Amino acid sequence: MKITEVIAIINDINNTASNRGIPFVHEKYINNHHPEIDYHIGVLALQNDYKRIGKTRLVSCVSAGIVPPYPWFQTTHSNAIGQCAALLLTKDLLTTNDQEVIGKLFVFGYLNLSSCINQLGMKAYQSYETRGTMFLECNFPNIVFNYFKHIGVSGQVISMLNAYDIYKSSLGYSSDPVKKIELANKAMEMIKFFSGNVTAVSSINEFIQSTEPIQSTVYEKLSGFIRMGVTIKGEII
Repeated sequence: MKITEVIAIINDINNTASNRGIPFVHEKYINNHHPEIDYHIGVLALQNDYKRIGKTRLVSCVSAGIVPPYPWFQTTHSNAIGQCAALLLTKDLLTTNDQEVIGKLFVFGYLNLSSCINQLGMKAYQSYETRGTMFLECNFPNIVFNYFKHIGVSGQVISMLNAYDIYKSSLGYSSDPVKKIELANKAMEMIKFFSGNVTAVSSINEFIQSTEPIQSTVYEKLSGFIRMGVTIKGEII
């Protein structure tokens, strides 16, 4: 599906949802499963308290991105897959406690958000924000922590990466100064644990520069999932 067609459908979704409602839109595009379409309907559904429809669309979006050869991974649509994975993990939508399913879902969310960041840089500031906050807001922190520990990523490293991502995301909100300050302050509170005096610009820059290679190392380690053709075998419920 061409991006122009996707944009046209999303515009129609917005117009139709306001006139006919979310269930109608969901049924109208029941067979359209482009990541951006699933993501858009999923978010609209959650915003309007249609949790079942929202979850169905989020799962559909993620499912398209976790099966080899991962057709969306090296595209900017990887953001939609990563955002959907994050929503499933943070919005009380999952009933499963399967550690393998939750751990891999988090990894695929992280990888897809990272893919978008690698392609767009600071234009993907919302991807940075989600990548930095999804562990903090995750409904399954112990499962995710233990899963990352098992693959060689410590809790301290996770905390450093969260602070790094949240600070980087703050730099992208130039048109929203309130959001920019909120994220920057949140990041600086976290950076205090690693850099001490974060009122000094040099301390912040030093933290960011020292964390970037760690971020790259973790991404490379997690990318083994893609290289080995890993998928989620359990059901995302």
